[in-house]
Amino acid sequence: MDGDILPAHDTLTRLLAAQVPIISGVYRKRIPPHEPMAFKFLGKNKTLKPISSTIKTTTEVDVVGGGCLLIERRVFEKIKGPWFTSEWTSMGHLSEDFSFCQKAKKAGFKIFADPKVNPLHIEPMGIGNDHNKVSFISLS
Repeated sequence: MDGDILPAHDTLTRLLAAQVPIISGVYRKRIPPHEPMAFKFLGKNKTLKPISSTIKTTTEVDVVGGGCLLIERRVFEKIKGPWFTSEWTSMGHLSEDFSFCQKAKKAGFKIFADPKVNPLHIEPMGIGNDHNKVSFISLS
């Protein structure tokens, strides 16, 4: 669970109930276009696209953000570390959560996203004092 994720009280119970080795809640990216942080590779060019907001049940995906991610221990035991690395590939830059997903898939694990688990992705704000008025300033 990332520090900028605010989960519901039953998030862990819901993710555990899926009984899959890797599952994420579906939260939105903090910056526009605020897409869901669960993606599938589509088409012959393998373009990474966010999952549809019409998906209502746990679904297999190719990549998820690591902000609300539950991973079984056996996944770490099978994949050689380091598990989370930021790296450049022929596809471009892979963040640590995306590179982990690729390593997990290469090791034979499926990745799932549960759209019924919707934690909030908190946008950091700076609170300042501007001429005796409180102002909220985005820090991103």
